[in-house]
Amino acid sequence: MYPNQKNPSFGIFVKNIVTELSYRGSEVDVCCLQPYKIKSYSYIKFIFKFILMIRRSNYDLVYTHFTSHTFFVHLFKAFSKKKLKFICHSHGSDVVTKANSFKYRLSKFNMKKSDVLVFPSDKFRDHILSQYRIYDKKVIVYPSGGINKDFYVSVDPKYKIKTIRNYGYVGRIISEKGIFDLITCFEKLKSIHEDVTLSIAGDGPGMTKLMEYISKHEIKNVVFHGVIQQSKIPKFLETIDCLVFPTKYEYESLGLVGLEAFASCNLLIVSDVLGPSSYANKNNSLIYELNGKNNLYDAMLKAYSMSQGELIPLINNARKTVDRYTSLEVNNLFHKEIEEYVFYSRW
Repeated sequence: MYPNQKNPSFGIFVKNIVTELSYRGSEVDVCCLQPYKIKSYSYIKFIFKFILMIRRSNYDLVYTHFTSHTFFVHLFKAFSKKKLKFICHSHGSDVVTKANSFKYRLSKFNMKKSDVLVFPSDKFRDHILSQYRIYDKKVIVYPSGGINKDFYVSVDPKYKIKTIRNYGYVGRIISEKGIFDLITCFEKLKSIHEDVTLSIAGDGPGMTKLMEYISKHEIKNVVFHGVIQQSKIPKFLETIDCLVFPTKYEYESLGLVGLEAFASCNLLIVSDVLGPSSYANKNNSLIYELNGKNNLYDAMLKAYSMSQGELIPLINNARKTVDRYTSLEVNNLFHKEIEEYVFYSRW
């Protein structure tokens, strides 16, 4: 899974890692699954390309993403010119599956055979290691490249946020991400406060259904921006007061967009799911219970009613939190650990 012109955000975290390793002097070749109408053809071509690459080159390390899709690398390691080391990077839905299912077995095989496991957050790491009963591996927590300096606004939060009127969403347009809950809550909020707006950045299979709902219910002040390239997200976040991250995916692995909102001095409204709970708390965000009494609408209504004096402490605490996730800091640590295990092998 790797970005292309048609889907510039597809697998963007993988591309970011390739860019980071290359920038720091590593020679990186990419073997990715190319989309074809016949999925089996795509996968077979993917496998053969990998075999050819390890036969022709003298690699030290194979770094796999999307655990259940890349299990096969261990079956063909004998084709390599030298003994390979393996890193397995799990992103979320690739490993969250029913125990003993076929996908579960493929993922467990990959993780068991790999030398190092990488997870986006500590909460997600703990859940997966417990689910798969893996306790004997070197583990790295790497928050998807961290937050680029471009996201950090230089103005004092009190000059940016006075009240919450402009809500925003960044992500795929699918029900699991909570976008349909967001639009119904926004509709309800707008019925009592006409000055609110909602900006949506993203695309997905649910877009037609979402547009039809908005048209049918005549919901005003909803603006669509389409898919935004990673480099342009900071500009988008500058135009809103509050980012809503309404994911319904119980095992969300991180949710980097929440940290991006922190850096941009936006108030964050987020559900109490796994990954975001590694950085979001009552001192820096408005957190609502996915299956509880305090729901998304209540959080949005509360945000609207908050004074600047109530908002500033949350936003200041959010900025302190995100300082631990700067790209420079997390990538320095990540590269140091990778280098140690490849060249000064403690595996």
